[in-house]
Amino acid sequence: MARTKNATPLPSPPGTPQHTTKAKAQSKKRTTRSKRAGLTFPVGRIHRKLQVATNGNRVSPGASVYLAAVLEYMTAEILEISGMVAEQSKRKTVTPRMMQLAVQQDNEFAEMFKDITISQGGVLPKPIHKSLLPKKNASGQGTSAGGAP
Repeated sequence: MARTKNATPLPSPPGTPQHTTKAKAQSKKRTTRSKRAGLTFPVGRIHRKLQVATNGNRVSPGASVYLAAVLEYMTAEILEISGMVAEQSKRKTVTPRMMQLAVQQDNEFAEMFKDITISQGGVLPKPIHKSLLPKKNASGQGTSAGGAP
């Protein structure tokens, strides 16, 4: 039996890529890998940067999820410690200085950040050596450098 030009095409069998209905297409919402993993950091972007960093070598999809989770955890820890430093100094805003002090308070972060400079972080306060402090008289007053008699 010959088909005519006006005949409707036969439906494609189930399982082929063309066999999708509107209901099926609408029910499939796109979800990001970050959302699936329950993370805030972008898993897709980290995966892309990992591929570039490894010169096109294959990178496991789980590696980018793991790295995003580690980075998110470390960021949360640093911000938590920085928030406590801000509360101690009676401030509401976390500044780079407070982040520097927070990193140096934690032993593990201090070891990790030992060769890293935080912009506008300042330097750590160190106690002044005793030999550099002014000497005290018997009355408890420090000597003055002005030369008063």
